[in-house]
Amino acid sequence: MLDVTYSADVSTIDQPPYAAKAERPDKPIRIRVPLLLFRLKEGATPGTGMYRSWNNVSWILEVPTAAEAILLRDTLQLFFSTIASEGIAATHGYLTGPIEPA
Repeated sequence: MLDVTYSADVSTIDQPPYAAKAERPDKPIRIRVPLLLFRLKEGATPGTGMYRSWNNVSWILEVPTAAEAILLRDTLQLFFSTIASEGIAATHGYLTGPIEPA
């Protein structure tokens, strides 16, 4: 199906949401999820490039606790694992119902 790589598998993975909550204990934790596209620089050789923002495409979520931020991360991991194993259209269908052919 699709190649999905998860790059957050480190020993300190859960520390940032706790630090964010400690910095603003009376506020929710704000999480921004942008989309970045791998793009080649003009005249560059194939395979060399950089990730650039998909302009005006991002999500901001506010969660009340660090535990919910971690659960959100885990849920996103499950979402992307489902896309990798089942495909984009099937995952969309799981969330919205069957997709009608174009």
